[in-house]
Amino acid sequence: AIVNLVIFALALRGGLSITVAAPLAFGPAAVVNYLLCIALLFRHQARWGAVKEVCLYAFTALALALGDFQITHALFSWGTGPIFAKTAATVVWVLLTFWVNRLLIFSEPGSGPWQPLIKT
Repeated sequence: AIVNLVIFALALRGGLSITVAAPLAFGPAAVVNYLLCIALLFRHQARWGAVKEVCLYAFTALALALGDFQITHALFSWGTGPIFAKTAATVVWVLLTFWVNRLLIFSEPGSGPWQPLIKT
């Protein structure tokens, strides 16, 4: 989230439009998010091989980038400041990304049906 907001703010300050700054900021933020996910939160290759895991992550990141852009652009066009618009979109992005990562990309296979320790 921090990478997303900082790059977005720097892009705006550099004269880029919100239409360019929002997706420009999302890309590096998604890469940092993936690296943090496999380093700190989830088990790398828990369900999928590395290539499939990265492809799934990239596909979902593209879908979420579109949503991030739409929320940012809509809030901005409704009169909020660009930083507030991007912050609101980023909050949604963080929550959805965690949910998608937990349930799809980094989900671990089940251990099978429950079995009691002592058989009677």
